[in-house]
Amino acid sequence: MDLTSSSLLPFFHKRKIYHIDTLFITHEDYDHSGEKERLISSLRVKEIITNSSSSFYTKVIGDIKVTNLNHYYVSYDDENKKSLVLYIEIYDKSILCMGDAPSDIEKKIIKDYPSLRCTYLKVGHHGSSTSTCQEFVRLVKPQEAIISVGKNNYYGHPADEVISILKKENIKIRMTSSEGTIRYSFIKKIF
Repeated sequence: MDLTSSSLLPFFHKRKIYHIDTLFITHEDYDHSGEKERLISSLRVKEIITNSSSSFYTKVIGDIKVTNLNHYYVSYDDENKKSLVLYIEIYDKSILCMGDAPSDIEKKIIKDYPSLRCTYLKVGHHGSSTSTCQEFVRLVKPQEAIISVGKNNYYGHPADEVISILKKENIKIRMTSSEGTIRYSFIKKIF
């Protein structure tokens, strides 16, 4: 059974989601885009944004604003360096999704966005030692870091050094390997 049938569709259907307005694919590594075609054929998808969507910079969807911070990727052949880095603003919260962007992309982001902060950091490259440098974590100052990683995975992710960096900065660490699906709810404050 494929991942779309076993996990994605049950997740969406349980929440009565039968179409997707915008599907963001960070890059073409299989673990980020391998189920794309099955998902598209199973749900109505209006728009797909990938790292080859060169015109994508900012997209507003209702109360959600999504900005790609990795505009350096056009000069790289490495898929990880071409990952979309999505800064998502919703109400008074922000989520920074790093895809598989490595530390050299993080350092370019630091230089270009020196006041960048986020509430939640979706840690880059599943907690690999190639991402999540201390300078970057210090700059963005997340309250929580989410690591999307399988239990007892072949690569040994997350790297001990990444966990140490997050702990040193007093950031709450959440991992899919121990919690399963991690969800957040956002409520619009009306004064």
